[in-house]
Amino acid sequence: MNAQNWNTDWQFEAVQTGRSYPVTLPHDGMIHTDRDPSIRNYFLSAGFLGETYQYTKRFFAPAQWRGKTILVELESVYCNTTVALNGKQLADHPYGFTPIVVDLTDQLRFGEHNLLTVTADVPREGHNRWYTGGGIYRPVNLFVADKRHIDLYGLKITTLSIHPARIRVDVHHTGGEKIHVAIYDGRQLIAEVSGQAPFEINVPDAKLWSAETPHLYQARAELIAQGSVVDTAEETFGIRTVTVQPEKGLLVNDVPTFLRGGCIHNDNGVIGVINNDVTELRRAWNIKRAGFNAIRSAHHPMSRSLMKACDEVGLYVMDEAFDSWYRPKVMNPYVKRFMDSYLSDTRLMVQDAYNHPSVIMYSIGNEIPEAGGVKGVRIGKSIISAIREMDDTRLITFCPSVHWLREYVDGTPYLTVDEDEWMTQSEENRQADWKHYLGVFMGAAANIPDSEKNEPYPPHLHPHG
Repeated sequence: MNAQNWNTDWQFEAVQTGRSYPVTLPHDGMIHTDRDPSIRNYFLSAGFLGETYQYTKRFFAPAQWRGKTILVELESVYCNTTVALNGKQLADHPYGFTPIVVDLTDQLRFGEHNLLTVTADVPREGHNRWYTGGGIYRPVNLFVADKRHIDLYGLKITTLSIHPARIRVDVHHTGGEKIHVAIYDGRQLIAEVSGQAPFEINVPDAKLWSAETPHLYQARAELIAQGSVVDTAEETFGIRTVTVQPEKGLLVNDVPTFLRGGCIHNDNGVIGVINNDVTELRRAWNIKRAGFNAIRSAHHPMSRSLMKACDEVGLYVMDEAFDSWYRPKVMNPYVKRFMDSYLSDTRLMVQDAYNHPSVIMYSIGNEIPEAGGVKGVRIGKSIISAIREMDDTRLITFCPSVHWLREYVDGTPYLTVDEDEWMTQSEENRQADWKHYLGVFMGAAANIPDSEKNEPYPPHLHPHG
């Protein structure tokens, strides 16, 4: 499947304030609003208030689309997103940093105009620990494919070795007689193969990817049925390995490598959180020229545009999954739905990063206090397993908060007992957990109205329902 740009001819409305105007995506619905210095945790969100942002696109579905597969991909929307076509809800996606793929096929009215509605419900206050913006802030893509097609994200390239240079090409598809894969260095065809995937391909005189020499190749896959090409997919990739040795440390292509990195959020200054190829290439070059060779995406999965820019410029990437798990540090709207969504969002992060050579490691969380308990260990292992099922080539790291972790388990039985079980034993246990939570998560305590601090566990904060 190849993407069509679907970023034009959208109408934006901020429901509570009544702002409405046409937009070209990506778009930040929050950045041009007034700020309120009186809100809780003003210093985290710069005083910007969230609201409900609604985007609509009226489009014509030609009759020749009938019998095909029609998908729309929103690379990210912040946050609590629903997607509806002609009034019928097709998707519900709480996380604001992973892609949303919606199959429109069965709800389209062919030969007629259709209405796609994307709604992002950003809480008025406490939407996160940094400026998040709001709305469809990353690009939108449309895919129109034959019923026999290469899956979205179905073309994957893996470096098997560098001496000699050998890659594996996986092509996942819905049906066809054979696959043809061609590997290009710029415009020069350097290898090709036909048959049934996966393929193992030797790359002659390979130029390895690193921050110093960010050389990129292109892979093109064709799905062939009844002698004709029915679908194609293209990916850019680099040939490189990442390993760790106790004596030598981090090795990229068997060369000891020191990371000179910095942490960045996803905003771009005065234009808010708008992410596209132009903004992210500019940012990557600025970081590289400042002397850095690495970026940590803090604290969320990195945008596709920035990973692409890091591939081109030569920057190593730590792609981070989450800032919070099921315990909120502030009134993060994702926390209440973490347990239902974290594995699917982990897989979406890996899926997006897989072909980007700049991504050398994943982080499963930032400053997670609850990781020290029985339940936290179980959650951490499940995230690692989800990553390893899809990608066993990259490193995995984790950032627990040592200070918070110690306090989290001090005075509770969570080192030896699953907290879910302990809290269901009595209301006294639930309230003890609540008081302990207030004492440990100072950011959350500062974000809770004084009137609630002496009340029973507020249902909107309770991580156990």
